[in-house]
Amino acid sequence: SQDGYEEFSFTISRLKVSFTSKIFIDQSCEFQLDGFLPTSLVEKGRLPVDEFNKFVNEKSRSGKWKVVIMKLSSMSGGENTSSYKRFYKEYESLRRICMFQVSDTTKVFLITPKFLRICKCVNSLKDLSRTSTYVVVTTKEPLS
Repeated sequence: SQDGYEEFSFTISRLKVSFTSKIFIDQSCEFQLDGFLPTSLVEKGRLPVDEFNKFVNEKSRSGKWKVVIMKLSSMSGGENTSSYKRFYKEYESLRRICMFQVSDTTKVFLITPKFLRICKCVNSLKDLSRTSTYVVVTTKEPLS
C-alpha cells in the first residue's frame, strides 16, 4: 500500500461493513504495484456484471489504460470474515461488482467467486481459484 502496510481495508458504505485483507500479486505480474494503492478503500459504487465487462474491455482496448488482476488472500478473524461474507453474499444476490475509486484515473473492483466465470478479464488467468475474490485495478497511471 501507499503507507507501506500489507493489509488493505475495504469499506462497503451501503452495508455499513468493513473488512481487511492482504492482496496477493502473482509473481508473473508485469507491473510494480508496491506502494500504488491506498491502505483504505471505500466503496464508490456498484456495476452490473455486463457493464463491468464492457468497461474493462473498452479501457484495455484503448491502449491508454492498464488492467491488473490480483487476488484477496484468505480472511482472518471472526468479525472480519463475517463482514466479508455479508458483503459478498449481498453483492452476488444483486448481481453487482463493487467499485472503489482511487482517483479519476484509477479504479479498483472486487470480483467475488460467483462472478469469476462471467467476468471476462479473469477468465484467462491460469491457476484461477474459483473460491477466491479477485481484485481488478484499471489505471492510466504509469506502473513500472
